[in-house]
Formats: sequence, structure tokens, C-alpha cells
Amino acid sequence: YIAQRMEDKGKLIASDIDELRLNVVRENSERLGIPCLETQPASAIDHILAVEQPMTFDRILIDAPCSNSGVIRRRIDVRWRISKAEIAQLHETQFGLLMKAAKA
Repeated sequence: YIAQRMEDKGKLIASDIDELRLNVVRENSERLGIPCLETQPASAIDHILAVEQPMTFDRILIDAPCSNSGVIRRRIDVRWRISKAEIAQLHETQFGLLMKAAKA
């Protein structure tokens, strides 16, 4: 949807720590004919932002990992599947992603 709204102007960068997910994004963008999309492993994005070629972005969309705590009523198993320590770790991850995005 974002690529369609950009009308092939500019650059759209998709980044993830999971190379398999990036491959799926890459394959889908090729299949759908989205030339403005570029995929980068999360480690490469850190390097680009820090050293190689500092960039600025018009907008940043973060799909941060979540705890599923918002669906506990519907999915009771979530209550026993995730610990307080895991929720705290997710919070740190989410905050770290937001801080990186704010600096970009």
C-alpha cells in the first residue's frame, strides 16, 4: 500500500532481523513490480544510519514485536505463554526501535 501511494517516487526501505522474511518481501515486491522497494537486513540499516551514508526519512513505520497482551480476553493461553521478563524484554526492544527511528 505504501509503495502504491508513493507512485514509484523516492525509495522505500524494508528492514528486518529475519532474512527469510526479507526474502518474502523481496519476492513479493518483484512479483508486484515495485521497483522503489529496497530490502536491508537490520544490521545493515544500523551501519548505514551510523556511518556509511547517513539518511533522513520522511516517514518511518515500525512493526515492533508485541506481547499479545491486548488479546488476553480472547486468547487465554497468552496469559500463561508469556512471562513478565519476556514482556520487559519486548518493552526494551520496542523502545530501542522507537529511539533508532527518532534519530533517523
